[in-house]
Amino acid sequence: MYRKGSTGAIAGCCDLSEEAERLIRNEITPKAYVELLSERNLLQDAVRFLSAALGKREAVWWACFCARVVTDLKLHGVQADAIVAAERWVVAGTEENRRATMAAAEAAKIGNAASLAAMAAFFSEGSLAPPDVNPVPPAEDLTAKMAANAVWIGAVSSEPQKAPEKIRRFLTMGIEIAEGRNLWPIAA
Repeated sequence: MYRKGSTGAIAGCCDLSEEAERLIRNEITPKAYVELLSERNLLQDAVRFLSAALGKREAVWWACFCARVVTDLKLHGVQADAIVAAERWVVAGTEENRRATMAAAEAAKIGNAASLAAMAAFFSEGSLAPPDVNPVPPAEDLTAKMAANAVWIGAVSSEPQKAPEKIRRFLTMGIEIAEGRNLWPIAA
């Protein structure tokens, strides 16, 4: 689902290019704005905006989808574990599941799509500090930033010449998630 707020308000939470900012109209829907950015070949802006426009669970789910598309799960067990940890948090957003995502991200060597998807989950809520010290809440935009990075890194990590094609496919999937399609299974 899309976050509440106008397209302009959501865009204010992103680090968009000047060209993308000039295209903002409060009456334009988030979906139409993503499509416009894609048509104008402002793909990085489209990814940043969509990750900020999605709810946190939806953004993490989208990042996981993109990471799964580009990660060979048989060869990269720790990356598969990071994706599974993030998906587990999406399905059952417990504090235990959220904390497990950071350990999985670190094991997967932070910087690939899988580890960034797990970090997006970790930065979603709670505290960044260990459980036995005063809480340190994450910045509100960290989940969106990590999810956007997961999507982008996923698109360019292999066959970078095909990145625009992959990004457009990822954007379509992100829009479907925002519209309530292709969501995670309901926790038992």
